[in-house]
Amino acid sequence: MKKIIFTILLGAWLLPGINFAQNRFREKFEEIKAGDNFYTIQKELNDYYAEHATGQGSGYKQYKRWEDYMAPRVYPSGKIMNIEAKVWEEYFSYEDNAKKGDPNTTFTHSGYWSFVGPTTHVKGNSGYNGGVGRVNCIARHPTLASNIFVGTPSGGIWKSTTSGNAWTSLSDGIPRLGVSGIVVISTNTIYILTGDGDGSDTYSVGVLKTTNGGVTWKKTGLSFTPTDYVKGYKLMVDPTNSSILYAVTTNGLYKTTNAGTSWTLVKSGSFRDCEFKPGTPATLYLVSTTTFYLSTDAGATWVTGAVGLPTSGSNRIAIGVSANNTAYVYLLYGKSTGFMGLYRSFDSGLNFGLKSSTPNILGYDIAGGDFESQSSYDLAIAVDPSNVANVIIGGINTWRSTDFGATWTNSSYWVEDATPAQYTHADIHALEYFGTSLYCGSDGGIYRSLDKGVIWADRSTGLGITQFYNLGLLQSNSAKILGGAQDNGSNQLNGATFTHFYGADGFEVAYRESTPTTLFIESQNGGIRRSTNSGSTFTSIVPPGATGAGWNTPYIIDPANDARMYIGYDKCYRSTNSGTAWTQIGGSLGTGVDLTACPSNSSRLYYATSSKVWRSDNCTAAAPTFTNVTGTLPVASASITSITVDNTNSLNAFVSFSGFSAANKVFETIDGGVTWTNISTGLPNIPVNCILYHNGSADGIYVGTDVGVYYRDDALGTWIPFMNGLPNVIVRELEIHTSTNQLVAATYGRGFWKSDTYSGCPSGYSLSTSNYQDQGYFYFEASSSISSSMHLYGGTGTDCNYNAGSYIDLVDGFEITDGSLLHAYIDGCTGTSNPFPIQKLSGSYAGPMDDKVEDILQAQNQSFKIDDFELYPVPVRNTVNVSYTLNDDSPLKISVVGIDGKQMNVLMNQSDMKAGVYRLNFDTSNLNNGIYFMRIETKAGMVTKRFSKVN
Repeated sequence: MKKIIFTILLGAWLLPGINFAQNRFREKFEEIKAGDNFYTIQKELNDYYAEHATGQGSGYKQYKRWEDYMAPRVYPSGKIMNIEAKVWEEYFSYEDNAKKGDPNTTFTHSGYWSFVGPTTHVKGNSGYNGGVGRVNCIARHPTLASNIFVGTPSGGIWKSTTSGNAWTSLSDGIPRLGVSGIVVISTNTIYILTGDGDGSDTYSVGVLKTTNGGVTWKKTGLSFTPTDYVKGYKLMVDPTNSSILYAVTTNGLYKTTNAGTSWTLVKSGSFRDCEFKPGTPATLYLVSTTTFYLSTDAGATWVTGAVGLPTSGSNRIAIGVSANNTAYVYLLYGKSTGFMGLYRSFDSGLNFGLKSSTPNILGYDIAGGDFESQSSYDLAIAVDPSNVANVIIGGINTWRSTDFGATWTNSSYWVEDATPAQYTHADIHALEYFGTSLYCGSDGGIYRSLDKGVIWADRSTGLGITQFYNLGLLQSNSAKILGGAQDNGSNQLNGATFTHFYGADGFEVAYRESTPTTLFIESQNGGIRRSTNSGSTFTSIVPPGATGAGWNTPYIIDPANDARMYIGYDKCYRSTNSGTAWTQIGGSLGTGVDLTACPSNSSRLYYATSSKVWRSDNCTAAAPTFTNVTGTLPVASASITSITVDNTNSLNAFVSFSGFSAANKVFETIDGGVTWTNISTGLPNIPVNCILYHNGSADGIYVGTDVGVYYRDDALGTWIPFMNGLPNVIVRELEIHTSTNQLVAATYGRGFWKSDTYSGCPSGYSLSTSNYQDQGYFYFEASSSISSSMHLYGGTGTDCNYNAGSYIDLVDGFEITDGSLLHAYIDGCTGTSNPFPIQKLSGSYAGPMDDKVEDILQAQNQSFKIDDFELYPVPVRNTVNVSYTLNDDSPLKISVVGIDGKQMNVLMNQSDMKAGVYRLNFDTSNLNNGIYFMRIETKAGMVTKRFSKVN
């Protein structure tokens, strides 16, 4: 027996990736503050992980994500800052300047984006932990049980009115939004704590509030700036007073007593969880990563040192309470090597006893037999509100107990289809009981159990929240898109079917066009794999001896010969047989961030690192050479992110930059890098993540940034936002499907999106909510006409602009709600209208209008529909007949307005018109010949019709 025990333990020590040391990244992260030097932190962590385990639970993966995210954005100073707050400042400044007529920005937008997917997933043959994306937090409407809300790390807040059968985004107009806390007061009033606490994918800009159900969001008094390096973890409301809220952050516990107008720091420190004592909201339980705090006076004072609790060794604590017995408090302790213990208090947090510390319910093993944990990244607990003995916890898997945490049964397992185990994606961030429904938020979506965690059902269908790093298109089949996603691996979207091919984090992906059954995927640090059977099985094709791989290692297939590939570690490697064998080419070029082959010259290759651009003019030769063509690029001020090349001229290339070095965003060379020209004018001062040349265009270029997509070509001479209908989200990669002329975007938090490529001024558009996303700021323009039945609901308040040459028609079904704006221009893509404002509008426009006419539709707490309104005969001579349906009792005013917007005649002004159908006639003999508008105003809005007066 002793020999058997010894063999098991020895085997555990020899398993790769087993981590018996602390999660150094999370420990270090607790110390970081704004202004610290990134490079000092990077060196310390690199030195640490060079000598310690980097496998599961070590924190290495979370560190590399953070490094990949932070390094290009803080270069060259290395000064740590709140990136989200900085992006907000720069993006809104750019938008405001455009509206004010700044010559370096533009009011004109383009792009016609629609969501592609995914919203659900299926498991492929080699897949093992698929999902649609991470869910950080879950909330429910206080009285409408089927109304569920989730917060995501970079895809905002979502709402379901069907307990998770379908989902709607509520925040697409807000730049790159993460959500870690949600409080729902009513259908209209919702608060969100911004940022991604667990994963650091986004940082907190504070607490936002909506009073119209998510149509518009405004900052509250808790607002963070670029110098506030803060992550949020939880938001909670006093159940007896909806004006009192608490926000749990890494900067302390904040409290408001006036519904968010102002906040007070009631406890400084870095905290992870907080709970009210059920029924007694003046009693608060609060935890840091190691310490439990108790307040009995609503946060005014705090005590520590509860009897029976450990004082060190943990890396996170989660709190569980139940209305079934309000004196019970559970504390779940995690440590880097697994489960530290579940502690229980009978007396509201004064004394605790250890209930269990085995098996390892925080590890990967379904029986709890390993020594692993990711508790610093995810840890959750929920207690049955009707039976305090029923406890469920979440780490990598979920486990449940029916005896107060004394013994445990596995409730779900991180490997999909691992019969007989139930599946929830690995890494549990939230567990919430709402009555008898138990919800779980994980790295792969949201799951629900109706039997206290025995059986789980995926409720993620409809959530478009996947965090894609990269995409790959198959030119022979536009329905297929490959995608590499954070936490959810490598996948293929084929129409509506999203198949999970392989786990871990997914990165660069590609098809081989000549044999579409051959495809390539990649996991972190250059783990490239190839499938020759459409993704059923995969083989590693990592070049032997390759070192220095980046977190997201670039590789490409040569467009001139799709058996030839290039990949960039700290050296460039070439394969002539689709990765079966590799040859190192060139010297030590540095860790690659991007490379591109030249369609017009198969011997030419560009290779980019974060600070250098190399060019080879003989990349297909036996011994290729590379020349440093960095030249005058601003590599001392900004970090290179991507490179693209003209498909007909291999000496014409373009390079993009990250960071916040104003005016250093995109540079062009027409001589292969001998000289470079800055073509950044027109772009906001936000990071650019990728760049793409539009083949066959007049030097048309697209860039994906931290907030959307921008476009320029030689005719425009400047950049314009290419974002109509696209959420304000991070865009990581762009590709064009040539046969359909569609641009496809891989977004980091909102899945795949597509748009027709830029086409100047189209002749006309027919717009509906089913065609185009309806939140945010966008500008549709056409040389002839625009008709719209869109529902403009807005994220931060939709600002929609229609510009047509002949007419704009708001057809039946068009709606716009409080806080949103519609600008209607009649000048046909010139963008030169001088507006006059109309405060309300409900109606349609037909026929040409003067180029000085702009109609602003601003709803006032209601949606408008078009009432019947007829004006005849047209043209008008001495008498005009008006037919109008008044749906409700209302004041009624009918007037004539000139082409300059000035009111000329008031034909009727009644304060108490009854509902009904009216047919009226008015004398117009006093009007001169010309163009006029008949305006009818009611309490429901305004209807305007154009008419001409003739003799």
